[in-house]
Amino acid sequence: MGKLIIVHIGNPNAQKNMAICEYQQRMGHEIHFIPTRAIQNEAKGVIYHPLNIQASKLNLVGSYITTKKMIRKLRPDILHAHHVHGAGWLGAFAQYHPLILHVFGSDVLPEQGGLEKVRHRLMTKYALKSADKIIVTGKHMISSIGEYFHISTKKIVWLPRGIDLDLFKPHHDVLACKKKFEITDQFPVVFSPRYLLDSVYNIDIVIEAIKLAKQQYGNILLLQLFRQEMNDGSKKQTLLSIIERHGLARHVKLIPMVRNHEMPEFYNASDMCVSVPSSDGFPVTVLEASGCGTPLIVSNLPFVTEYIENNENGLIVPVRDARALADSIVTLAGNRELRDRFSATNRAKVEKEGDVAKCMDKLLAIYGNVVRRRE
Repeated sequence: MGKLIIVHIGNPNAQKNMAICEYQQRMGHEIHFIPTRAIQNEAKGVIYHPLNIQASKLNLVGSYITTKKMIRKLRPDILHAHHVHGAGWLGAFAQYHPLILHVFGSDVLPEQGGLEKVRHRLMTKYALKSADKIIVTGKHMISSIGEYFHISTKKIVWLPRGIDLDLFKPHHDVLACKKKFEITDQFPVVFSPRYLLDSVYNIDIVIEAIKLAKQQYGNILLLQLFRQEMNDGSKKQTLLSIIERHGLARHVKLIPMVRNHEMPEFYNASDMCVSVPSSDGFPVTVLEASGCGTPLIVSNLPFVTEYIENNENGLIVPVRDARALADSIVTLAGNRELRDRFSATNRAKVEKEGDVAKCMDKLLAIYGNVVRRRE
């Protein structure tokens, strides 16, 4: 396959989107990006085409028309939309093929709330039916999309997001990582990378579990990632109130969102990672923790059966069960041999299944198949 002209549509600030663009650009393809949000940092070698239309319901039609004109002018070999909501709708209404639609849990799983409005369900179904290929990050999403939207599963492809194994790897000096965050080596550290309050990520349950685990085990520290929404300090205050109510001011460190390349330091500074949402596609945090050799505690969701076997390479807890989560935290905190076994098993597993280079090559192969079919 020779050089391709690829147009991506989506959030220009999402690391998962830009990782794909940057890899493809390095492989010699011509990469264009139509951003659905204001650009914070431009990726080198990527050509941006801002819509220059104020985002509002009144301007949706203008966005569709402008996007369609841009795509027709660029005449790409591949149109690739990231997320159905917004980007996928724009891509579908452009009526250009081949269209690749990258789907994540939040935009197609009904329990995550993105399909409550009738018009969202209709536009999402239209986008899915318009796509030449639909890419999902979790195998369980294939049947979910097929059944809920009546989409042929033949055009749905499972492809893990993948991680950079040279970046997400065990640190040779764990104590140095802990020291950077002013963490002593006297008690276990739990890392919670899911960062949205008042969502399916269940941060409130994680904090309650830390309180219960502390009662059983003694000193335990939680590193909680947190993204304070623009102009909304009330969310952070709410989180601080929950921490204070449980008497955990000295046992929880709130960590502002960082760039993806900084994440390995947090995994390596921690003795375990908890990812316990009520719903999810396939969280990349599971792969990142595995790459760094950080033992996992996850909630019992469909994606888990694809990757985690309870007591073999992680611990599985019921959704929103603070007591079960606390018990699992205590189990891992007191069992170094179990943590080491989980660490070794998952590092080997992610090397086999989650290498970003292999995943990106598979994506290019998908491109090649739909381009040849068009020809």
